[in-house]
Amino acid sequence: MNILYISHAHPAPHDILDNIGGMQRVSEKLLEQLSKDESISIHADVQQTSWNHIVLKTTGFIVQELFSILFKIKKYNADIVVFSSMVTGSLSVALRRFTSVPMVTLSHGHDVTLEVDIYQWLVPKIFKHIDTVISVSEATRQECLNRGLLPEKSVVIPNGCELPEINPSHTTTDAKKELEKRLKCTIGDKKVILTVGRLIKRKGHARFITEVLPKIEHNCFYLIVGGGNEAGNIKELISQYDGEHTIHMAGKLSEELLDLSYRSADVFAMPNVSVPGDLEGFGIVLLEANSYGIPTVATKIEGI
Repeated sequence: MNILYISHAHPAPHDILDNIGGMQRVSEKLLEQLSKDESISIHADVQQTSWNHIVLKTTGFIVQELFSILFKIKKYNADIVVFSSMVTGSLSVALRRFTSVPMVTLSHGHDVTLEVDIYQWLVPKIFKHIDTVISVSEATRQECLNRGLLPEKSVVIPNGCELPEINPSHTTTDAKKELEKRLKCTIGDKKVILTVGRLIKRKGHARFITEVLPKIEHNCFYLIVGGGNEAGNIKELISQYDGEHTIHMAGKLSEELLDLSYRSADVFAMPNVSVPGDLEGFGIVLLEANSYGIPTVATKIEGI
Protein backbone atom coordinates (compact mmCIF):
# COMPACT_ATOMS: atom_id res chain seq x y z
CA MET A 1 0.00 0.00 0.00
CA ASN A 2 1.24 3.47 -0.89
CA ILE A 3 0.37 6.15 1.67
CA LEU A 4 0.82 9.89 1.22
CA TYR A 5 1.06 11.33 4.75
CA ILE A 6 0.52 15.07 5.32
CA SER A 7 1.27 16.85 8.62
CA HIS A 8 1.65 20.55 9.36
CA ALA A 9 3.08 20.44 12.88
CA HIS A 10 6.17 18.44 13.75
CA PRO A 11 8.83 19.96 16.03
CA ALA A 12 11.75 21.70 14.38
CA PRO A 13 14.97 19.65 14.80
CA HIS A 14 16.85 22.65 16.22
CA ASP A 15 14.17 23.30 18.88
CA ILE A 16 12.67 19.94 19.71
CA LEU A 17 11.10 21.21 22.95
CA ASP A 18 9.12 24.02 21.34
CA ASN A 19 6.39 22.00 19.68
CA ILE A 20 5.63 18.85 21.61
CA GLY A 21 1.98 18.30 22.47
CA GLY A 22 -0.41 15.38 22.23
CA MET A 23 -1.26 15.97 18.58
CA GLN A 24 2.41 16.25 17.62
CA ARG A 25 3.36 13.10 19.55
CA VAL A 26 0.58 11.12 17.90
CA SER A 27 1.61 12.29 14.43
CA GLU A 28 5.29 11.53 14.96
CA LYS A 29 4.63 8.08 16.41
CA LEU A 30 2.05 7.19 13.78
CA LEU A 31 4.49 8.09 11.03
CA GLU A 32 7.24 6.15 12.79
CA GLN A 33 5.12 3.00 13.14
CA LEU A 34 3.77 3.13 9.59
CA SER A 35 7.35 3.41 8.33
CA LYS A 36 8.23 0.13 10.06
CA ASP A 37 5.51 -1.83 8.26
CA GLU A 38 7.11 -3.57 5.30
CA SER A 39 3.76 -3.84 3.52
CA ILE A 40 3.49 -0.03 3.44
CA SER A 41 5.39 2.47 1.34
CA ILE A 42 4.89 5.81 3.04
CA HIS A 43 5.71 9.19 1.54
CA ALA A 44 5.63 11.91 4.17
CA ASP A 45 5.18 15.62 3.55
CA VAL A 46 5.79 17.12 6.97
CA GLN A 47 6.19 20.73 8.08
CA GLN A 48 8.55 21.33 10.98
CA THR A 49 7.72 24.43 12.96
CA SER A 50 7.27 25.87 16.46
CA TRP A 51 4.28 27.22 18.37
CA ASN A 52 5.56 30.77 17.89
CA HIS A 53 5.26 30.60 14.11
CA ILE A 54 2.69 27.89 13.58
CA VAL A 55 -0.21 30.00 12.24
CA LEU A 56 1.84 31.83 9.61
CA LYS A 57 3.83 28.78 8.52
CA THR A 58 0.76 26.53 8.44
CA THR A 59 -1.05 28.96 6.16
CA GLY A 60 1.90 28.84 3.76
CA PHE A 61 2.11 25.06 4.04
CA ILE A 62 -1.57 24.60 3.18
CA VAL A 63 -1.28 26.89 0.15
CA GLN A 64 1.81 25.03 -1.02
CA GLU A 65 0.02 21.69 -0.65
CA LEU A 66 -2.96 22.94 -2.65
CA PHE A 67 -0.70 23.39 -5.67
CA SER A 68 1.39 20.23 -5.22
CA ILE A 69 -0.62 17.45 -3.61
CA LEU A 70 -2.27 16.18 -6.80
CA PHE A 71 1.16 15.87 -8.38
CA LYS A 72 2.38 13.91 -5.33
CA ILE A 73 -0.63 11.57 -5.42
CA LYS A 74 0.25 10.69 -9.00
CA LYS A 75 4.02 10.62 -8.44
CA TYR A 76 3.81 8.15 -5.55
CA ASN A 77 0.80 6.29 -6.96
CA ALA A 78 -0.90 6.86 -3.61
CA ASP A 79 -3.59 4.41 -2.59
CA ILE A 80 -4.68 6.66 0.28
CA VAL A 81 -3.96 10.13 1.65
CA VAL A 82 -3.67 10.41 5.45
CA PHE A 83 -3.89 13.83 7.11
CA SER A 84 -2.49 14.12 10.64
CA SER A 85 -5.23 16.51 11.79
CA MET A 86 -8.32 18.40 10.69
CA VAL A 87 -6.11 21.35 9.77
CA THR A 88 -4.42 19.50 6.92
CA GLY A 89 -7.64 17.54 6.38
CA SER A 90 -9.10 20.81 5.08
CA LEU A 91 -7.24 20.09 1.83
CA SER A 92 -9.84 17.42 1.06
CA VAL A 93 -12.41 20.13 0.27
CA ALA A 94 -10.40 21.31 -2.74
CA LEU A 95 -9.07 17.87 -3.69
CA ARG A 96 -12.22 15.78 -3.87
CA ARG A 97 -13.37 16.97 -7.29
CA PHE A 98 -9.97 16.10 -8.81
CA THR A 99 -9.23 12.68 -7.31
CA SER A 100 -11.02 9.54 -6.19
CA VAL A 101 -8.17 8.43 -3.92
CA PRO A 102 -9.54 7.81 -0.38
CA MET A 103 -8.69 10.49 2.16
CA VAL A 104 -8.52 9.96 5.93
CA THR A 105 -7.91 12.47 8.68
CA LEU A 106 -7.22 12.23 12.40
CA SER A 107 -9.16 14.51 14.75
CA HIS A 108 -7.72 15.38 18.15
CA GLY A 109 -10.12 17.85 19.76
CA HIS A 110 -8.96 21.44 19.46
CA ASP A 111 -8.54 21.00 15.70
CA VAL A 112 -12.31 20.37 15.58
CA THR A 113 -13.59 22.98 18.05
CA LEU A 114 -11.26 25.92 17.29
CA GLU A 115 -13.43 29.03 17.66
CA VAL A 116 -12.58 30.86 14.46
CA ASP A 117 -15.64 31.66 12.34
CA ILE A 118 -14.15 30.86 8.95
CA TYR A 119 -12.64 27.62 10.29
CA GLN A 120 -15.96 26.48 11.79
CA TRP A 121 -17.59 27.28 8.43
CA LEU A 122 -15.00 24.99 6.80
CA VAL A 123 -15.26 22.04 9.23
CA PRO A 124 -18.61 20.65 7.95
CA LYS A 125 -17.27 20.89 4.39
CA ILE A 126 -14.26 18.80 5.40
CA PHE A 127 -16.60 16.17 6.82
CA LYS A 128 -18.54 16.15 3.56
CA HIS A 129 -15.50 15.50 1.37
CA ILE A 130 -13.33 13.30 3.61
CA ASP A 131 -13.83 9.51 3.54
CA THR A 132 -13.05 8.66 7.17
CA VAL A 133 -12.37 10.61 10.36
CA ILE A 134 -10.37 8.82 13.06
CA SER A 135 -11.05 10.49 16.42
CA VAL A 136 -8.77 9.95 19.41
CA SER A 137 -11.67 9.87 21.88
CA GLU A 138 -15.43 9.57 22.03
CA ALA A 139 -15.65 13.21 23.13
CA THR A 140 -13.80 14.29 19.99
CA ARG A 141 -15.98 12.07 17.82
CA GLN A 142 -19.11 13.63 19.32
CA GLU A 143 -17.86 17.12 18.50
CA CYS A 144 -17.36 15.92 14.90
CA LEU A 145 -20.88 14.49 14.76
CA ASN A 146 -22.25 17.75 16.17
CA ARG A 147 -20.69 19.53 13.19
CA GLY A 148 -22.16 17.30 10.53
CA LEU A 149 -19.92 14.23 10.27
CA LEU A 150 -21.89 11.15 9.22
CA PRO A 151 -21.63 8.32 11.80
CA GLU A 152 -20.59 5.84 9.08
CA LYS A 153 -17.54 7.98 8.33
CA SER A 154 -16.47 8.06 11.97
CA VAL A 155 -14.29 5.73 14.03
CA VAL A 156 -12.62 6.10 17.44
CA ILE A 157 -9.08 4.79 17.96
CA PRO A 158 -7.84 5.91 21.40
CA ASN A 159 -4.23 7.03 21.74
CA GLY A 160 -1.59 4.79 23.21
CA CYS A 161 1.94 5.36 24.46
CA GLU A 162 5.21 3.49 24.70
CA LEU A 163 6.11 1.87 28.00
CA PRO A 164 9.31 3.23 29.55
CA GLU A 165 12.15 0.97 30.65
CA ILE A 166 11.95 1.07 34.44
CA ASN A 167 14.79 -0.22 36.61
CA PRO A 168 13.16 -1.66 39.77
CA SER A 169 16.29 -0.87 41.78
CA HIS A 170 15.81 2.87 41.18
CA THR A 171 13.32 4.16 43.75
CA THR A 172 11.18 7.27 43.72
CA THR A 173 13.40 8.63 46.50
CA ASP A 174 16.49 8.19 44.32
CA ALA A 175 14.75 9.96 41.46
CA LYS A 176 13.76 12.87 43.71
CA LYS A 177 17.35 13.35 44.85
CA GLU A 178 18.58 13.37 41.25
CA LEU A 179 15.80 15.76 40.22
CA GLU A 180 16.79 18.15 43.03
CA LYS A 181 20.31 18.30 41.60
CA ARG A 182 19.22 18.71 38.00
CA LEU A 183 16.52 21.32 38.62
CA LYS A 184 18.35 23.02 41.49
CA CYS A 185 15.35 22.79 43.81
CA THR A 186 14.59 21.37 47.25
CA ILE A 187 12.10 18.52 47.53
CA GLY A 188 13.21 16.79 50.73
CA ASP A 189 10.65 14.31 52.03
CA LYS A 190 7.68 16.05 50.40
CA LYS A 191 5.25 14.20 48.17
CA VAL A 192 5.64 15.24 44.53
CA ILE A 193 2.54 16.21 42.56
CA LEU A 194 3.39 16.44 38.86
CA THR A 195 1.58 18.24 36.04
CA VAL A 196 2.87 18.04 32.46
CA GLY A 197 1.42 20.07 29.59
CA ARG A 198 1.37 23.37 27.78
CA LEU A 199 0.74 26.36 30.02
CA ILE A 200 -2.62 27.37 28.56
CA LYS A 201 -5.94 28.14 30.27
CA ARG A 202 -7.65 24.79 29.67
CA LYS A 203 -4.88 22.92 31.49
CA GLY A 204 -6.15 24.45 34.75
CA HIS A 205 -2.85 25.26 36.51
CA ALA A 206 -4.25 28.48 37.99
CA ARG A 207 -7.33 26.80 39.44
CA PHE A 208 -5.22 24.01 40.92
CA ILE A 209 -2.91 26.47 42.65
CA THR A 210 -5.65 28.71 44.04
CA GLU A 211 -8.46 26.23 44.79
CA VAL A 212 -7.06 22.70 45.09
CA LEU A 213 -3.53 22.90 46.46
CA PRO A 214 -4.55 24.78 49.65
CA LYS A 215 -6.92 21.90 50.53
CA ILE A 216 -4.21 19.21 50.38
CA GLU A 217 -3.17 18.32 53.92
CA HIS A 218 0.13 16.57 53.18
CA ASN A 219 3.18 18.76 52.63
CA CYS A 220 3.67 18.63 48.85
CA PHE A 221 6.03 19.73 46.12
CA TYR A 222 3.99 20.74 43.05
CA LEU A 223 6.11 20.38 39.91
CA ILE A 224 4.81 22.08 36.73
CA VAL A 225 6.46 20.98 33.48
CA GLY A 226 5.79 22.81 30.22
CA GLY A 227 5.76 26.22 28.57
CA GLY A 228 3.06 28.42 27.12
CA ASN A 229 1.35 31.79 27.08
CA GLU A 230 -0.02 31.42 30.64
CA ALA A 231 3.49 31.19 32.13
CA GLY A 232 3.45 34.82 33.30
CA ASN A 233 0.08 34.50 35.03
CA ILE A 234 1.13 31.29 36.76
CA LYS A 235 4.39 32.83 37.96
CA GLU A 236 2.39 35.72 39.42
CA LEU A 237 0.09 33.30 41.28
CA ILE A 238 3.09 31.43 42.65
CA SER A 239 4.65 34.68 43.90
CA GLN A 240 1.42 35.44 45.79
CA TYR A 241 1.02 31.91 47.18
CA ASP A 242 1.55 31.73 50.94
CA GLY A 243 0.64 28.11 51.68
CA GLU A 244 2.90 25.42 53.11
CA HIS A 245 3.38 23.66 49.78
CA THR A 246 6.25 24.29 47.38
CA ILE A 247 5.47 25.13 43.75
CA HIS A 248 8.18 24.82 41.11
CA MET A 249 7.90 25.78 37.44
CA ALA A 250 10.42 23.73 35.49
CA GLY A 251 9.53 25.03 32.03
CA LYS A 252 10.16 22.86 28.98
CA LEU A 253 12.28 19.80 29.74
CA SER A 254 14.29 17.39 27.65
CA GLU A 255 13.03 13.81 27.32
CA GLU A 256 15.65 12.76 29.88
CA LEU A 257 14.48 15.26 32.50
CA LEU A 258 10.82 14.58 31.72
CA ASP A 259 11.50 10.89 32.35
CA LEU A 260 13.16 11.79 35.66
CA SER A 261 10.16 13.96 36.59
CA TYR A 262 7.76 11.08 36.05
CA ARG A 263 10.00 8.77 38.10
CA SER A 264 9.97 11.31 40.94
CA ALA A 265 6.21 11.79 41.07
CA ASP A 266 3.95 10.37 43.77
CA VAL A 267 0.78 11.63 42.08
CA PHE A 268 0.06 12.99 38.60
CA ALA A 269 -2.54 15.76 38.29
CA MET A 270 -4.35 16.97 35.18
CA PRO A 271 -6.62 19.72 36.57
CA ASN A 272 -8.22 20.88 33.32
CA VAL A 273 -11.00 23.44 33.12
CA SER A 274 -13.50 23.89 30.30
CA VAL A 275 -12.64 26.66 27.84
CA PRO A 276 -15.05 27.33 24.95
CA GLY A 277 -13.51 26.31 21.64
CA ASP A 278 -10.49 24.62 23.25
CA LEU A 279 -11.43 20.98 23.79
CA GLU A 280 -9.12 18.55 25.59
CA GLY A 281 -9.52 15.75 23.09
CA PHE A 282 -7.65 13.07 25.03
CA GLY A 283 -4.86 13.90 27.47
CA ILE A 284 -2.01 11.61 26.42
CA VAL A 285 0.09 12.65 29.44
CA LEU A 286 -2.30 10.59 31.58
CA LEU A 287 -1.19 7.48 29.70
CA GLU A 288 2.44 8.48 30.12
CA ALA A 289 1.94 8.86 33.87
CA ASN A 290 0.15 5.50 34.07
CA SER A 291 2.97 3.85 32.14
CA TYR A 292 5.27 4.81 35.03
CA GLY A 293 2.79 3.39 37.54
CA ILE A 294 1.83 6.80 38.93
CA PRO A 295 -1.68 7.28 40.38
CA THR A 296 -3.45 10.02 38.43
CA VAL A 297 -6.09 12.56 39.37
CA ALA A 298 -7.87 14.45 36.61
CA THR A 299 -10.87 16.64 35.94
CA LYS A 300 -13.78 14.59 34.60
CA ILE A 301 -14.42 16.54 31.42
CA GLU A 302 -14.20 16.12 27.65
CA GLY A 303 -11.72 13.59 26.26
CA ILE A 304 -10.14 12.99 29.65
